[in-house]
Amino acid sequence: MISQRMGFYAEQLANGKEKVVFINNELLATEEELRSGQEELNTILEDVTQKNNQLEKDKIILDIIQRVSEVGFWDLNAEDMVISHSGVVGELYGEGKGVKIGFVESLEYFPEKTAEEARQAYQSAIKDRKDFELFIPFLREKKETIWVKMIGKIRVSENDEVLSVCGTLQDMSKQKEKVVYLVSLFLTRSLS
Repeated sequence: MISQRMGFYAEQLANGKEKVVFINNELLATEEELRSGQEELNTILEDVTQKNNQLEKDKIILDIIQRVSEVGFWDLNAEDMVISHSGVVGELYGEGKGVKIGFVESLEYFPEKTAEEARQAYQSAIKDRKDFELFIPFLREKKETIWVKMIGKIRVSENDEVLSVCGTLQDMSKQKEKVVYLVSLFLTRSLS
């Protein structure tokens, strides 16, 4: 016997070359099988590491795209009615990236008149499976009114159950100002 610890031990066979691994006196594997398995495991671990590295790069690129386009992602879980969101949306809420927010609390970020419109859009998406697109006022950090474009789409399971409503939120205030300016310019010129 070469080693023994907690029911695990290895023995050298009569030919003096091969070690056999036993657990609780049952043959588990030869040394050659263990070596082959370790090589396979190393290959799998390398592949997983490469995929994780690529996933991290993709997350960084996605974050850059969201920041440049000023479009954030949100996901309202239909079961617990909690919203997960990207950093861009978190900044509009005044919360950090990854901080979840309850559905009822999320409605506090809309002026009173439009909170009901947002609530109905969310609930209709879950109940009636209706996607939505809204252009409505939003209270950045519950203070400053900005205009946002909010798109919501349902996500369903393989059993056709609604899992969540997910979508985008984009600050459209600058675009709205440009449209208002162009309309006022047009009206001024057409009236003169």
